[in-house]
Amino acid sequence: MKRTFSFLLLCAVLLAACKKNETAPSKGTLTGSLSIKCVNYIAAGQTVSFTTDHRLYHPKNGTLSYTWKISSFMDSYEPGEGTDNGFKYTFKKDTLGTFTVTCMVTPSGDYYSTSANEYVTLVKGGIGINKAGKSYECSLPLDYDAGKDSLWLYQDSTYVSTRIGGRHWMRCNLAAGKARSTGTAGRDIGVGFRGYGILKDVLGCYYTWEEAVDACPDGWHLPTEEEWTAMAAALAAKAGLPDTPAALNDWKGVAGEMMCPYTFNGEQMQEYRPEVDKTDNARLSVKMLGYGTAGRYFNFFGEKAAFWTATPYAEDGTKAWCRFFSYDSADVLVSAMDKASFSAQVRCIKD
Repeated sequence: MKRTFSFLLLCAVLLAACKKNETAPSKGTLTGSLSIKCVNYIAAGQTVSFTTDHRLYHPKNGTLSYTWKISSFMDSYEPGEGTDNGFKYTFKKDTLGTFTVTCMVTPSGDYYSTSANEYVTLVKGGIGINKAGKSYECSLPLDYDAGKDSLWLYQDSTYVSTRIGGRHWMRCNLAAGKARSTGTAGRDIGVGFRGYGILKDVLGCYYTWEEAVDACPDGWHLPTEEEWTAMAAALAAKAGLPDTPAALNDWKGVAGEMMCPYTFNGEQMQEYRPEVDKTDNARLSVKMLGYGTAGRYFNFFGEKAAFWTATPYAEDGTKAWCRFFSYDSADVLVSAMDKASFSAQVRCIKD
């Protein structure tokens, strides 16, 4: 009897809910889509314009009201300004990180509102130390040791170098934007990640091979495949690895000697696989910052790293040798890449 009563009560509740849903008024929806158009990487103090990039329509030609919000910077929505419903904001806080930009569209009449999000990352260049050797916040910090490393300046960027196998190597990626042959008046070279110039001093530049051979400062040069191999052989011998690296061959087990764990804007990047013992004993501090193709497509950020050598590919004059690191491999690979279309990073070696 009790079960029957419970069942009848449940049916009555469900029936009442169905009748309520049948009589509840439903709102209309806008047609089309909404998205936000803006730059994605910025510096402190930069004014950014946000606009809507959409095809959003009111079914009855009613009005659309726009409001905006930026997480951690604006406490509440503010109305859009201008005929294009755009919004401008100056990022005065020096707070590194990624922030959410939200645009809310509210239609007149009995219609649902809709919203879209975009992301803006505030970055700061440098290597984490100033000229006095004191640390400061930057997007891609570098572990600096005054007893082992040297500081120097080139084209307004500070670099750190260290001795490996008796030679001085750069510990950070080259960010030079002018060719060396004619100094600061030289031709423009290199691109920032995804085309953002602001990321050059953060991640270093991505160069074609012709740019790379003319990018290092006076007294330094793009290392040859043989110079890269000699450095790797010295590391392998010191680490007691069984295989001795050879030029134009993959180097087995030596990658961890040159790779380091790292953070970007304080966030730990993708974890390395257990088989990669990331000791960075060489203090080369290789980070997985990907590579580019055709000057505008960037791949494998957080997964791979690519560095040009100065050695052309003998069998094809359009190619040159490149060294590749991967977050999930203890080996350093070698491959011949197209000189004109492939964009890799550069570590210079002292003459």
